[in-house]
Amino acid sequence: MPMTLLLRRDYATCLSTHNTLQTSIKAFSQTFAIIGRRRISCGKGPCRKTHQGGTKMRTRKIDRAVRVLKIVAGVGAATCALGASALEPTASVVEYYNATLNQFFITASSTEAAMLDQGTVSGWTRTGVTWNAWANPGDDPNAVPVCRFSATGTTSPSSRFYTADANECARTRQDPAWTFDAIAFYIEVPKSLNGPCANPAATPVYRSVDVSQASHRFLIDLTMFEHMAPSSKLEGVVMCSPLSSSQLQADVARLLEQSTFGPTDALVAHVRAVGVQGFLNEQFAAPVSPYPAIKYVPAGQQATFCATDPDPQCARDYYTLFLLQNAFFQDAIASNDQLRQRVAFALSQILVTSGLDVSLAYGMATYQQIFRDNAFGNYEDILTKVTLSSVMGDYLNMVNNDKPSGSVQPNENYARELMQLFSIGVWELNPDGTQMLDAGGAPIPTYYQDTIEGFAHAFTGWTYPVLPGVPARRHNPKNFLGDMVPVDSNHDKNAKSLLSGATLPAGQSIQSDLTGAVHNVFMHHNVGP
Repeated sequence: MPMTLLLRRDYATCLSTHNTLQTSIKAFSQTFAIIGRRRISCGKGPCRKTHQGGTKMRTRKIDRAVRVLKIVAGVGAATCALGASALEPTASVVEYYNATLNQFFITASSTEAAMLDQGTVSGWTRTGVTWNAWANPGDDPNAVPVCRFSATGTTSPSSRFYTADANECARTRQDPAWTFDAIAFYIEVPKSLNGPCANPAATPVYRSVDVSQASHRFLIDLTMFEHMAPSSKLEGVVMCSPLSSSQLQADVARLLEQSTFGPTDALVAHVRAVGVQGFLNEQFAAPVSPYPAIKYVPAGQQATFCATDPDPQCARDYYTLFLLQNAFFQDAIASNDQLRQRVAFALSQILVTSGLDVSLAYGMATYQQIFRDNAFGNYEDILTKVTLSSVMGDYLNMVNNDKPSGSVQPNENYARELMQLFSIGVWELNPDGTQMLDAGGAPIPTYYQDTIEGFAHAFTGWTYPVLPGVPARRHNPKNFLGDMVPVDSNHDKNAKSLLSGATLPAGQSIQSDLTGAVHNVFMHHNVGP
């Protein structure tokens, strides 16, 4: 079996060759399994060792041959899947709608489409929904005919019925209420109702029925079903529409626009070669691109520090985010972990800090690295790391936020933003993202002032990390050399009210209160799964 046959981009030939090879492997294995079980006749004398050794060697060669054939077949199967795009669809199914009749109609006939477009049959307009199919039985060896019926005695387009199910077609042929018209087009079908499409270069086509009118509609986008009449019922996946090479190319480009900092011709070709799952696997496994290690500089001492620093660009490099911004754009253009970087960038737009408030490059680099390191991790872990970050503590006033003292109460800034901006938002939500409403139809708040105060008290007692060579203090000097550190004597040990009626018990450690508070936020139903 020539390897070149398996590597052809002709999907039909590829599948046929692959199936033939699989049959050959099975027959080959069965035949030599029988040979391997036969005893070797050595005539009247005893078998010599050379015969026994030859038998073992021959068995090993047979096993090796079977393994090689299976490997070749596996390569062929993968190549077939990737080469599915080579079969270009030869028919276009167009959907029309009649507002007077409140009916949908599809056709793959260019003649019928022209009649409807020109108003020969009035009242019908295109909905904009189209999908691909095959015009001829030989266009795709896996396609099946789609039977088209007309309601007996009618000529309205709305009286047509289509099915790709051979049994349903046979039953409808026997129904006197329907007259068989013709084979409308050809299309692949899932292995079972609502099953996946076997062809990786196909998209599912769903069928719905409006039980009040006994009319069907074919959908290529399930969001369409959400806007249909309440009397509509989704029947499932009934067809698999082939995607054209241009559609596949556009799909890959759209995926890369969403998952990287922009597609290139080379990257599009690579994804087409390895497949979407292969590309994602590569991205999940790609090493993390680190931000550069930027040296520590003392906060608020730019003039005196840079006067003696050997870097002539000291003020720009260390007291602004210039180096960090350069690294970001260089990685966005050239680094391999594009998906990780794109997710990290999205997280940085949610869990925001400001370069105007924290302009020391070494500190902001450490903060932004949180998102690269945890881009594919758990959101609770990210919330915990952000909460402990000295950069975030400085930006939203959690650092040096002490327990109540006289009339001075804990700062509520981070407590409020953790809920409002970083996690649950201000309104209770249903699973579909719509607002929950109370009995009077009003939206339900996610938290109240006492909840904010509970979190503010839970987050008391944290200060900047200890500077090397400087003794630890209740309030350490401003620096971003690591996470904030706990000062237990500055922490409020009283009970705190949190979300959903939860309470942090009195007397807990400062670390336990922080962990419990973050977990309480993470477990709220507004936070995505």
